[in-house]
Amino acid sequence: MHMMKDRHRKTPALSKTLTETELELMTYLWKLGEGSVGDILERLPRERKLAYTSVSTIIRILEQKGVVGSRKEG
Repeated sequence: MHMMKDRHRKTPALSKTLTETELELMTYLWKLGEGSVGDILERLPRERKLAYTSVSTIIRILEQKGVVGSRKEG
């Protein structure tokens, strides 16, 4: 997945529309530039026990909100 380029959208505005968990995952994605669900999971602290399917669902929600985009590979 990759972040959508929107020059009018700024990080503070996103915090009003994203849940705490969405914002948490986005911080990892911002650091990566782009990445997969697995890439995000690798960066989560061990004590943050989110399942692959949970992260995938949250990323799909972020895509529906227009915050990230995705592409199929392989």
